[in-house]
Amino acid sequence: MTSYGESIDRTPAGMGTKFSLVAGTAGVTAGDCVKLDSNGDVVDCDATNDDVIGIARDTVTDGNPVTVLGNGCIVESSSYSLTAGSRTGCSATTGLPKDWASSGTYVGWNLTTTKVLVHIQD
Repeated sequence: MTSYGESIDRTPAGMGTKFSLVAGTAGVTAGDCVKLDSNGDVVDCDATNDDVIGIARDTVTDGNPVTVLGNGCIVESSSYSLTAGSRTGCSATTGLPKDWASSGTYVGWNLTTTKVLVHIQD
């Protein structure tokens, strides 16, 4: 089943990088940080030092196309519990963005406690 993520994509028209790839094993969850697996498919991140490519816009099962919200996109999710104004990394336990620590891939800035401006950088 696919649930569409218009509710988490707050990117104004003409802003941000969005791209579609195929979801890998176990699929992906809307709002989670995602990476590429060894086959070039998109999977949820599961470690703080994963090479994040963006945030999944939709919840998609294995083998289906998924839209990834990349640099310059604004993402909002009620699942996020972040400190407004802080930088964001990836949680190894949930795959969701979390307040940034000294290790891990840098994902973005928090605009509020529930919004992330995606800016991917090591």
